[in-house]
Amino acid sequence: MAGTVAPKPSAADQAREAVVEAALAALDLDAKARLLSGQDMWTLPALPEIGL
Repeated sequence: MAGTVAPKPSAADQAREAVVEAALAALDLDAKARLLSGQDMWTLPALPEIGL
């Protein structure tokens, strides 16, 4: 919608985004590709290095 301003993210949203960005930065390209493809239709592969 044109002219609509998104609400400012809360401190909790910003903290959550920082945690996600740090976790993604810790992954190599292969691990990121595994996350995108998934283990099967409903689950993700285990990635213990980021607590997943």
